[in-house]
Amino acid sequence: MEVKDMEINKKCEKCSNTKLKFSTRQMRSGDEGQMTFFHCPVCSHTFTEN
Repeated sequence: MEVKDMEINKKCEKCSNTKLKFSTRQMRSGDEGQMTFFHCPVCSHTFTEN
């Protein structure tokens, strides 16, 4: 299951913008955590967190 286009107060690693878009996705089996994908609408930088 994937959730799209939610916004969070998190700092961009590249340009320091503090409003990022994010989505989550289950990458492997159900017993492992979701991966979070962050996207900066200002500089288009994308990064992930487990």
